[in-house]
Amino acid sequence: MVSNEQMEQLKTKIESLLNEAFPGAVLNATLDYDFPVFELDKSKFLDIMTFLKSDSRTGFGFLTTMAGLHYPDNADKEFGMMYQLHKL
Repeated sequence: MVSNEQMEQLKTKIESLLNEAFPGAVLNATLDYDFPVFELDKSKFLDIMTFLKSDSRTGFGFLTTMAGLHYPDNADKEFGMMYQLHKL
């Protein structure tokens, strides 16, 4: 079982790699439900997903979930997408 500390370290590592490769593209990074969660600049989405899949330091090659999100009380950000990536 992976500890909360290990997940926090993973979040920090991924956030650092993304900030290095895509300055300003990480809008928010949190640890929710024991998972690193990143809010990203949607204009960089395809480049970031390609990076997460192909970079040897990340290697997230398996997409298990893609879901639409609805936040009716969040003005100007009512809709979003959620992707769960895994490294196998």
